[in-house]
Amino acid sequence: MKKHRAVIVAGVFLLAMFQSAQATSISVSAEAPGALLPSLPSATILTFDDIPVGRLPSYQFNRGVLSGSGAEEDSSVVAKFAQPAGDATGFLTVSYPSASGAVSLIFTNPQNYFGLYWGSMDSYNSITFLENNELIATYSGTNVATLTGLVANGDQQSASSNRYIEFNFDAGFYGQVILSTTSYGFEVDNIAFGDPPSPIPEPSTLLVFGASLSGLALVRRRRLFARGWRRSAIHVRRDKAALFQWVQGSLGDPAGSNRGRHGGDEMFEARSEGGKSSRAAY
Repeated sequence: MKKHRAVIVAGVFLLAMFQSAQATSISVSAEAPGALLPSLPSATILTFDDIPVGRLPSYQFNRGVLSGSGAEEDSSVVAKFAQPAGDATGFLTVSYPSASGAVSLIFTNPQNYFGLYWGSMDSYNSITFLENNELIATYSGTNVATLTGLVANGDQQSASSNRYIEFNFDAGFYGQVILSTTSYGFEVDNIAFGDPPSPIPEPSTLLVFGASLSGLALVRRRRLFARGWRRSAIHVRRDKAALFQWVQGSLGDPAGSNRGRHGGDEMFEARSEGGKSSRAAY
């Protein structure tokens, strides 16, 4: 039993290590200039078009809730916020009314895709991913610009700082996203999220499963063999004892014959696991 458990624990531990290493892998990309929507067809999109202009302390949406220091806007205000280039609809600005703040999106189900149209990207804007209140990754405007070949300089019209950005989790999930800024000027629109089909497990994952299952099968086979051997040994001893009693009875040994009939005094010993013995009366 201990060996059985050890194999299970080892297999689960190795698989957990493999999945943990994979969970931090996130692909960051930028769509072509002018694209305002996600490339993932099945993604759920928050357009903010059905929300009145003004402060947005909380917003309930399908599969989640948005809250924090944000506001719904549809125009630009100098030194406060700017409408993303090419976007003629309502958008979300972070933060409002103060210069620094954050907006949190908490999802009812784990997601592994996130996208948003990021207007006039600035170095002091940040996107943070969490799962079960544990940090997965944080990307500043500078980080995203470096990864995608863009520029985080706050330009309100250039395609190099106004682009649809996508985060694809190659493995693992997130349950919360925090959009934060330390100064005015973090405008986003068409926030998208989703859970695309999981990729086929890589060979290394299958090897871990295979090794675990093989180990379990080997332990099971040994246990069955050992159990069968013990049962066979008990039957052999029973047969030998019965033959001995029959011979004694045939030779006229009353004591032996009596023991054979009543069967209350003859004891047989069978070896059990761990070297301990258990006795059975026949």
